[in-house]
Amino acid sequence: MSLSPFFEVFNTQIYANSIMTNLKFGGAKYIFSGRGFPTTRIPFSTLYSRFSGPTLCVSPFLFNPHQFSFVEFISDYREFLIWMYSESGTHANSWIDHCRASMTMIINHKLGYHSEKLVEDASHPSFTTAIFGEIISSFIMAAIFIIVLIFVKSFDPATSGLPNTGLSVVIYVTTIAIGPILMNTIALFGLYLVLFCLKSIFKRWIDKFGVLINTIARTFAIINLVSTIEYLWIIESGKPVNAILSVIVISAVQRFVFKVITNFYGKKLGFLSITQPFRDKIIEMSLFANDFVLGHILLFMLAPICLIPRIDTLHFIILFWSKPNKKSVFKKNSNDFKTSKG
Repeated sequence: MSLSPFFEVFNTQIYANSIMTNLKFGGAKYIFSGRGFPTTRIPFSTLYSRFSGPTLCVSPFLFNPHQFSFVEFISDYREFLIWMYSESGTHANSWIDHCRASMTMIINHKLGYHSEKLVEDASHPSFTTAIFGEIISSFIMAAIFIIVLIFVKSFDPATSGLPNTGLSVVIYVTTIAIGPILMNTIALFGLYLVLFCLKSIFKRWIDKFGVLINTIARTFAIINLVSTIEYLWIIESGKPVNAILSVIVISAVQRFVFKVITNFYGKKLGFLSITQPFRDKIIEMSLFANDFVLGHILLFMLAPICLIPRIDTLHFIILFWSKPNKKSVFKKNSNDFKTSKG
């Protein structure tokens, strides 16, 4: 059994993303051959933060030693939840640092966060590069998916040969794509009012009242996204193709909207500049919900494999062509892997 096709696709995507990132932001560095593979088990959250942007597929996890160890998989899930909900500064690695690093690369606005050290070599893209490399490309991708959805929705659900006389596709796309952002905006505005009015009162009993409000906002964003997906499944009458295509359209349209907001950070917006923290928080809520749901989808895909008897040993043999009990010593508690001479 060979996993080389997965690796070649993964390797090509890494190279393509590196070239595009260097053209837009600079900071080019030496790209390794990509023929090596890890000899230590890397946590799920670390792999997700490294490859969620360039190429989020199953390859980083397929080539992770002892990925299908059941005990380590449960530990991975715990660490993933901690990574998602940790605040900046409380842990060396957290989702918010990962999110701010990607935004700092685009806006080049230094706020003193720990995550900004990850993008010190990147320069701020020019206006033309930002327009064509970020906004125009995102718009083209969103337009392509919307055209495909319009074609699919143009036929009657009951009789494929007749035109659709139901809800307008434009209204449908606007509702499913912009609706979750508006819901997050309304919820965030309400939580800001609660934080402003009741912080001095509840701070006596709750030391980190602001962190609690932030956790509630992120949890609401997750519920909002899951409810939107469930709504799509119901409105599409259980048709998985249409539902999946609608989810792709949501992701593409929201990505375009967030690219526009992010690239016009601090561009002399006048009075609207005071809304910048509010807009950043809306983007953070939506991105958090997307990463949370997508991370759980990947975990649910990997979980059944962990239940197969002795799958960890078989996976190790496929990767290293040797049995783990003879050629290696694996420390499950420390996620460390050592190769012995014997």
